[in-house]
Amino acid sequence: MINFEYKKDQKTLSNGIPIYGIKDNSVPIIHFALVFRSGVIEEPIEKKGIYSILSHMIFRGNRGFQKDFIDRELDSIGASLKMIASGDELSFLGNVSKENFNKFLQILYSLLFKEYEWDKEEFKIAKARALDQLVMIKEDDSYLSAAIFSYILFEGKNYGLPSTGTKSSLKKITISDLDRYIKILREKPFFITISGDYDKDELSFMDKTLSQIQFNEKSEKTSPNTEISEKIDLYEPQGLELYYYHKPDRTQTQILLGQTSIPPIKKDIYILMLFNKYFGGDFTSLMAQEIREKRGWSYYAQSEITTYHHATTFSMEYAPFTDKTVESFTYLMELYKKELSTEISQKNLDFTIKKIVKRSYFKFSTLLRKMNALINSEIYGYPENFYQQYLEKIESLEPNFIQNVLSKLLSPEKQIVVMVGNMEPILAQFRELNYFSKVVCMNDESWMLN
Repeated sequence: MINFEYKKDQKTLSNGIPIYGIKDNSVPIIHFALVFRSGVIEEPIEKKGIYSILSHMIFRGNRGFQKDFIDRELDSIGASLKMIASGDELSFLGNVSKENFNKFLQILYSLLFKEYEWDKEEFKIAKARALDQLVMIKEDDSYLSAAIFSYILFEGKNYGLPSTGTKSSLKKITISDLDRYIKILREKPFFITISGDYDKDELSFMDKTLSQIQFNEKSEKTSPNTEISEKIDLYEPQGLELYYYHKPDRTQTQILLGQTSIPPIKKDIYILMLFNKYFGGDFTSLMAQEIREKRGWSYYAQSEITTYHHATTFSMEYAPFTDKTVESFTYLMELYKKELSTEISQKNLDFTIKKIVKRSYFKFSTLLRKMNALINSEIYGYPENFYQQYLEKIESLEPNFIQNVLSKLLSPEKQIVVMVGNMEPILAQFRELNYFSKVVCMNDESWMLN
């Protein structure tokens, strides 16, 4: 058994900011993240995209700095820094050499906690970039299918809209909104994760630099599945529901289907993760072998687990040629039903566990992955040494136990199905089969991207 246990170093700054770290002195590098526990879900839907605009403006749109000043400062010390906004978190992620850590932290502090004077021309550029990303989503069938899936899953509300916003919401965002959301950020508690070659000197400098920050809110940890889940409604399909986007020029059909399942902190999440690896988690999995290798229906075929505070989703994706869409999809659904209703063979179970154990090395093979493990632990409430527990638990599982649990976690009869492509011949065939309980066209101009 590979050992992935790690000792989490936990400290608290003078003003209550928690720090979670994993020390690794093998190389003089430090990975650092400043993480807010809530993300784009807190944007009002009519101003969706504000954090996307803000991420551009913080780095390039503050007239208090010369153009490209931040990039030049980071380059001069060999550091990187970026802002990532997701539904569950807003993070500033960076890495730097140990000797330049203090300078790096000063740059970050200047970005987040000094006064701003916004550049109006750069603001226009930021909005134009966000609009360009909406065009990309519509043009790229994979992006579009994922966008439709999220839109349906979260019933057209904030969590299921593109983080870049919509055409209508971007038009409503003003310069004054930037000031308002910077103020909101500065008042919100955050936590820090750090991995690499740090010691008491770096911790002391963090305290000196960041302890002057004062929050209006308490810095207590928000429990997953409580406050956040109350803000979110999840759509539950009543059968196989098809949502399609018709593109008559396409020769392939982009297909994405899935459903919600248990929250990430539930104990049975290990079994869902195991099934994902077996069914479609990589190129050697069952889905890839049956859809790609044996029948040549798609260049790729994969399944995935996506994690949110309050739930996970299990989804499958592939892209067959138009004339093979119906045949391949009905086959995939039968395969999916069969695998959920019968026990996995001991041979297949052993092979899947072996793959997981061998590839789990990569979970902690770099300082960045170690830091990401800390972030996931705090955001989603994972127990300490989650990955070690995962390996230990799956090695003790019995096939009949796995099958019994999976029957409660996944329901192939109730799926959100998204297809993007030349849908006219496909819909005609599905109508003859009376296959879907619901069929909805998503070409309507009133939907989320507009």
